[in-house]
Amino acid sequence: MSKKIEQDYLDAIERLLRGGATHPELARKRAKAPVNFSTVAKEARRSRTAIATEGTAYPAVRAAILKIARPISNDMMRPLPDSVRSTSLQVHLLNERKNRILAENAARVLATKLAAAEVHAHTLQAQIDSLERKMQRSSELPKPRNTGRRPPQ
Repeated sequence: MSKKIEQDYLDAIERLLRGGATHPELARKRAKAPVNFSTVAKEARRSRTAIATEGTAYPAVRAAILKIARPISNDMMRPLPDSVRSTSLQVHLLNERKNRILAENAARVLATKLAAAEVHAHTLQAQIDSLERKMQRSSELPKPRNTGRRPPQ
């Protein structure tokens, strides 16, 4: 973690809050740019991923962005500010991506187990067929004749 990089992000947050963005795309907008991971990264001219993930090397920057982006009121009926919607969307997308990866991994595990079960079922069917053939052959053998003698002991 570099103190200079962290300071770049913090300075970017400050500029966005003041409405004095220096990045050309953000400065062109007439309205004040929302404070979210994307705009802070763009204004700092740094990576968004470095601050947007939970295991970030810059937790103070991430916490500052999330604190600014959270709604102040508990009134859930009013529309959320753009900065909150954008951050919520980012969190939602990250959660959806994680859930998709988990589902794909579970599908792979299930496919492997299904293949193993099919092999096992095939093996069991072969054993059943073999036993049925043995039973059929044993029923075709002539029965021993009763000679009236007792078997030797």
